[in-house]
Amino acid sequence: MYLGFCMVVSLCCRVGDAADVYVSTRGDDAYTGTSGKVPRMLASGKPATSVGPFATIERAQQAVRAWKAKQPERTDPIVVEIGGGLYRLKAPLTFGPGDGSGNRTVLYTAATGQRPIISGGRRVGPWVEEGGIWQVKLAGDWRLNELFVNGRRATRARYPNDRYLRVETVGDDNRTSFTWNKGDLPALADPGPMQLVFLHDWSITRVRIKSLDAGTRRLPTAYPVGPPARHYSLNHFARHPRYYLENHVSFLDAPGEWRHDPATGILRYKPREGETRDNIIAVAPYLTKLLTVKGTADQPVRNLRFRGLTLVHCAYCPGERYAAGQAAFHEEGDAGGGLRIPTPAAVTFDFAEACEMQGCRVEHVGGSGVWIRQRNRRCALTGCAINDTGGNGVMIGEDCYRRVDGNGWCDAAPGQATTQCTLTDNTIERVGQRFYGAVGVWVGMANHITVAHNEVRNTPYTGISVGWMWNPRPTPCHHNIIEKNHIHHIMQTLSDGGGVYTLGRQPGARLIGNVIHDVPRNAGRAESNGMFLDQGTTDLLIADNIIYNVDRAPLRFHQCTTNISRNNVLVVPSGQPPYRYNNTNAEDITREGDMVIEWNTFDPGVYHAAIEAAGPRDHRAGTSAADAQR
Repeated sequence: MYLGFCMVVSLCCRVGDAADVYVSTRGDDAYTGTSGKVPRMLASGKPATSVGPFATIERAQQAVRAWKAKQPERTDPIVVEIGGGLYRLKAPLTFGPGDGSGNRTVLYTAATGQRPIISGGRRVGPWVEEGGIWQVKLAGDWRLNELFVNGRRATRARYPNDRYLRVETVGDDNRTSFTWNKGDLPALADPGPMQLVFLHDWSITRVRIKSLDAGTRRLPTAYPVGPPARHYSLNHFARHPRYYLENHVSFLDAPGEWRHDPATGILRYKPREGETRDNIIAVAPYLTKLLTVKGTADQPVRNLRFRGLTLVHCAYCPGERYAAGQAAFHEEGDAGGGLRIPTPAAVTFDFAEACEMQGCRVEHVGGSGVWIRQRNRRCALTGCAINDTGGNGVMIGEDCYRRVDGNGWCDAAPGQATTQCTLTDNTIERVGQRFYGAVGVWVGMANHITVAHNEVRNTPYTGISVGWMWNPRPTPCHHNIIEKNHIHHIMQTLSDGGGVYTLGRQPGARLIGNVIHDVPRNAGRAESNGMFLDQGTTDLLIADNIIYNVDRAPLRFHQCTTNISRNNVLVVPSGQPPYRYNNTNAEDITREGDMVIEWNTFDPGVYHAAIEAAGPRDHRAGTSAADAQR
């Protein structure tokens, strides 16, 4: 079920009153921007030719800027109403200090009962059929990594289709080649742009294959697998690790699969049952960003709000090598050894204050969904749905790699950290569809962040991750609250994570009232848990959580110091311990009132009120992007 608008309207705007600017798919940028009434504003120097709504959000943005500049003393809100339908962007929507400043709220909102779809993609076609495969030639320099057909992510041609292969033996350097098991791979003379997808415990590598030698069964890669740390070598986590191959024309054998050859521009697709060349809408993401809000240290963007918008189809191409360390942070450049950078997001906020997205959707994107990144204050993501991302769902704050005045960011700029932001009543699901080490919610160098009443589900790795320092030294990450979230069916592909994952010293931080369940047995070497408190975790309160249907220990502490576990309900399978201590002194973990229950005696009805209190408080469904495009 998808979320609609949040029940509590926190925007200080005239809800229900007439808007100031109107946008419609039936409008024209030469019109007045009104709904047919006497125009309240015109863009400076561009007289309107007819009464009616604008056709684009960009044109409405120009009008709002002109009106604000002419009436700087006004404090009443400005409302831009956007009608339902599809708006294809030619460039990302970009908002700066002139779009939101002072005490005047500017709201871009969906018209009542309508769902505007803002797309960074291009519809592809017409298709030509050849032997049951459809094909079309894409003009221009495309590096296609995603294709969406009738509102669903199509599968890049894969071998094998629905399982993994296992490495037989690794090559001499344990980085750039391995031998496959006899009979596992077909004989392929030319690998072309084919990729190896290699699974580590908590991350993956995607890398172009150099060749396939059927005689020796040797597969060499064009670049090293994994970041340089020793534990990313091919056989560190498993003697016979998992992998599969992608993007060879011979792999195009299952309905819903596609393959693009950048050398020829030919895109091929094998249709699903019931699909015809006349009834499908196939969209290839083109833009690499959809919405950017960016101020400056001296002029932040203030009081800019977005409500009821759907943003879809954002491209991300990492090149011929993607080697991730953790939470979809990967090495910059194909050759390796570069700075580890995060997978970029379709929607970003930098130097923003009191800005909000409410009741919005971000879905079908190649990278991450939303990133509330650098020096933001009092921003919010409320009642939104983040769905079907290649990378992380929502990111808040920064990592440790930015340099300030020649010093490390954590040492030199604690005052620059994003602070006092909230992430509430959202549904975040099916993240990491290409980069399996991605997480639902990532909180890095940020403080006084509240992540509450969200549902995080169906993820290949961790649900919510907090902290970004692998020892107990102080950082700008503190006083963050992870409260009453419903986290389930996570860790579906990788290992060594949990419903909640933490790193580093976090004074004032609390994990309270969360409900976590359905965490399967780990596929790799390290186990997965309800909560995994990892290296350096210190000064954390873990209280009133309910963790059940977890195959391993509900709580795991690894290289932790002093923390408190209080009044948690920990349901364990027979023979499993409730706590796991890896290089952690059990005496450093204060346990107060935790209840340990064996699974066969657990009655969820006893805890019904607490379980129901977790997750979004408003479950009204919105219109999906797929439905709105039809």
